[in-house]
Amino acid sequence: MDQFTQFLTTIPFWLQAPIVFVVVVPLCAVLAVVWLRAIDFLGAFVLRQSAKLEALKDTVEE
Repeated sequence: MDQFTQFLTTIPFWLQAPIVFVVVVPLCAVLAVVWLRAIDFLGAFVLRQSAKLEALKDTVEE
C-alpha cells in the first residue's frame, strides 16, 4: 500500500486526477446506493411501526 501511495504522490497532477476519479467515483456510487437502501429500509420500517401503532390505537378507542 505504501508503494502505491508513494507512486500516486510523485506522479504529476494530470495523471493523479484520472486515477483518483477512476477509484473515487465508483466507490462513491456504491456508497450512495448502500446509503439509499438503508434509508429506504429504515423509512419503511418506521412507516410500518407507525401504522401498527395507529391500528392498535384505533382498536383501543373502539
